[in-house]
Amino acid sequence: IIPLVFLIILTSSPAYMDSSFYYLTEYKNFTPNSLGMLTIVLTIVMILNLLVFNNFLFKIRIKKLIPWSLIFSFLFSSMFNLWILLNMENEYVVYVSISFYVALKQCGVMPIMNLACCVCPEGYEGSIYSLFTSSANLGRTLSGIFGSLMMVLFGVKKGQYDNFNIMVFAQNLISLLPIAFLFCIPSKYLQISNENVKRPLKETVIEVKIEMESANKITNTDEENKEKSEDK
Repeated sequence: IIPLVFLIILTSSPAYMDSSFYYLTEYKNFTPNSLGMLTIVLTIVMILNLLVFNNFLFKIRIKKLIPWSLIFSFLFSSMFNLWILLNMENEYVVYVSISFYVALKQCGVMPIMNLACCVCPEGYEGSIYSLFTSSANLGRTLSGIFGSLMMVLFGVKKGQYDNFNIMVFAQNLISLLPIAFLFCIPSKYLQISNENVKRPLKETVIEVKIEMESANKITNTDEENKEKSEDK
């Protein structure tokens, strides 16, 4: 239950992506081509994020990976704050800051999904996985709701973006709060890394290969015995 609660807290920090869309299109006059380029860059960064995580970050413990992913996502989001504050016109800053912000936030969630694999009882894999994904979806839904409430609180609406930069900075600070809740997770879970998940998978593959090879040997032996009996 505790990892599920932490997953909801981790994914429910207020989101500013919806408000950023209106800010970029109405106030900064981003064209459809600019928004399409942002989507392309975000997709590429997300793919690279998965590759880097699976090949390099899987050895890092959850206790270290989650805080650092949140801290780096805060730093990249601060680039977006700086872009707004300085009233810059360079669109590439927006592409990089938002893309890496989203990717690093996702990087903080992936260890929790690996944790689900480690604590999952045998025979309940589908139920546990659906429970964790449902919790993550609940957190993302709450994130959108909290983001809308922040817009109302700071008076950000169509044509009024005076407090938009302050709102984004406040949301970035709130996104660091899950670090304070890491102590709620039992230490035995915090010592788990993605390497613990991959190791049984490799062993299973090796066992399957051995079984297939032994089965092939038995089949070949039977065929040879039949051929010898026919010759006789």
